[in-house]
Amino acid sequence: MYCHKCGKENIDSAKFCKGCGVQLVDTQFGSSSRKNKTSPQIVILIVLSLGVLTAILTNPSEAEHKSAVADLLKQSAFENVLETATESENEFEIAGSALGYSLGVSFVDRIVEMGVTRNNYLLFSTTKFNYQGKSRTVGYGVFGNVSISKNIKRAMQE
Repeated sequence: MYCHKCGKENIDSAKFCKGCGVQLVDTQFGSSSRKNKTSPQIVILIVLSLGVLTAILTNPSEAEHKSAVADLLKQSAFENVLETATESENEFEIAGSALGYSLGVSFVDRIVEMGVTRNNYLLFSTTKFNYQGKSRTVGYGVFGNVSISKNIKRAMQE
């Protein structure tokens, strides 16, 4: 490789001219003979930044938190109806259980609407159940998903 400033011949792997000391330019690519390398720190920073941005953009809304609580409570009530239906031979008890479920569903919707809130922490959010001045965390939301504790019934009773 020849120096672009003084014309002195240098070995191909040289970074600086042995004649004048100028940084050598790779004429094949028109850039410095040093290869541009992306440092691992920059890659890690980019990946972490994308993760944070994704968490912020996909943080579940309050409606999604309320829906998750309502779905869990309704599922629990439905399982109780099924348990009653499989264990009981009394048709009136089964019918009463089904009627109770129907009434319970509308009751669950009211409880959830009045008592469930979301605390937004930008990267994630928590589901709170508020009743009689007490507030309990019953779930969390992150990356578009809401996870509610199975112990929500206990939290509602306390």
